Amino acid sequence: MGKKMKRTKRMIPWRRMAGVLLLSAASWALAGGGLEPVETQGAAGATGVEEGAALQMPAPVQTAELAELLPVQKDAEENGWAQRLLAVAENAPYVSGVVLEGETQAAVSWKFYEDRDSLLAGYAGEKAAALQQSPDGSLPWLFLKMPLDEDMHAYDLYTALQWNDAEEGYVYEAYTMAGGKAYEIAKVSKEALETRRMIEAKKEIVVRDGYLYLFACGNVNDGNREAVAAQIRCLAGILASGDTSGWGLDEEALFWIDHTERVQTFADPQRQFTEKRAVDTNWPDEIMRYFALMTEARYQVRPAAELPELTVTFRLMEEEPEGGYEAYLLNGFCMDKPYRMEVRETESGRLLQEEQVSLNIDYIDTVRFRDVNGDGYADMEISYLTYFSGYDGRDVDYKIYWLWNQDKEMFERRRGRIQERTR
Repeated sequence: MGKKMKRTKRMIPWRRMAGVLLLSAASWALAGGGLEPVETQGAAGATGVEEGAALQMPAPVQTAELAELLPVQKDAEENGWAQRLLAVAENAPYVSGVVLEGETQAAVSWKFYEDRDSLLAGYAGEKAAALQQSPDGSLPWLFLKMPLDEDMHAYDLYTALQWNDAEEGYVYEAYTMAGGKAYEIAKVSKEALETRRMIEAKKEIVVRDGYLYLFACGNVNDGNREAVAAQIRCLAGILASGDTSGWGLDEEALFWIDHTERVQTFADPQRQFTEKRAVDTNWPDEIMRYFALMTEARYQVRPAAELPELTVTFRLMEEEPEGGYEAYLLNGFCMDKPYRMEVRETESGRLLQEEQVSLNIDYIDTVRFRDVNGDGYADMEISYLTYFSGYDGRDVDYKIYWLWNQDKEMFERRRGRIQERTR
């Protein structure tokens, strides 16, 4: 349905290794609850609640209410209640809605709130009432709109939904919309996706222009699955100005939608990488243009067990071009740029060496320390990976070796091929 293959890049290691989930009150409510939320730390900060604590929602403060009866058309693209639902909510920041869709008429109601907490509390009650009290034969729809606050991030919301709104036969998928001016996170039929390459959603979140919109159908079965998906696509299409085509988003791409920097730390050896959000102008899609540019890499290693620990730091020497990287970021190119390498004794801070070296700008952890020539000292091996836009695959184009010279206390670049030896 106009969607393109999922963009697949590397995972976000610090998120995966944490084993816990960052949940704001908003993402918790949108995920539907059902588990105890926990707290974790990340680049976006900790915004969850204490582990095991009950999530206390305040009594909703409602400011206004509106209800209408609207005709139902069989064609979802022409269904008037969808247009009306969004039109009424257009100029209000905190809105929830319930639609009870019958054969010929839809009972549509809106409630307006003064803040996010009131909205989420009210929405939770409306959701329960709509699912329990909808007349026989009617199809219950739920709607929510609110500003995307600072503690709500695309990656966290996506993960919260995956973990806390799991349902057999459904998976969550994320896509760009409207040329990357918006994105959606949809709960879609796994069977339709895998066997027919169709996106059949029963719940969808759309984020555009600083607002989050949620649409969900509360009674999906084999008989109405396609019609429900068509209606959700119609609602999303209104927000996307008709352009619902886009690219699939993985966790890496979702992270960079609303983050500008990331610091990751790993062990064995101890190493830290600092990245910032940069732009690849080859992508016409605004979200797909973002990639992680490594600005600093730091390793702590020992050339030998009996020698002092060294801190080897690489800092990017060039500024990102104004407007982003253009022809340089082309498929098949090795993404190397000059970095200033600095080698110091960790404990004393004594400077041993400064050099200019090249590293991949868009891929971390390409430096490895191991004994290459069998002399008992850890040498430095740098791999240079070929760039392919939007894909996880990275082929090693070539390697450069810097051999440790204990007499000079420095790494020396080795020209030509190296016959590896073991001691």
